[in-house]
Amino acid sequence: MIYVPKCDTCGELTHVLVDGYTIRDRVFEGVWFMVYFGNGKATHVTPLTKEDAEYLDDFNTKKIYKEVMEFANNSDILICPTCREDIDGPIIGTATIVKLAPATDITAMIQKGIDNSRSFHDHIKKMKDK
Repeated sequence: MIYVPKCDTCGELTHVLVDGYTIRDRVFEGVWFMVYFGNGKATHVTPLTKEDAEYLDDFNTKKIYKEVMEFANNSDILICPTCREDIDGPIIGTATIVKLAPATDITAMIQKGIDNSRSFHDHIKKMKDK
């Protein structure tokens, strides 16, 4: 399954927001990044505002943008650029759904294990008694 960012309110998205604080804590607190997605992964990053871009001028932006893309590709929560609501990131958005066995099946398996264990212990006890 290919990840496509999707907001419950705004629908499918081509880009999302990432808060700089999640990348480098207080160093990028208040700095926002726009992350663009294509073919199920982050393709490129830009600063959200002119002020964000000016602040980043003092840093190795190539390295920072790479970190932001890695974060976006491995995140469980991203942010919708329109309504600013949290959206499921790639980790949740492409999660594999596992069908669980009904509780009655599990209970039967546990009981069988208990019965086998009792039989084994009974067998050992009989051997010790001889």
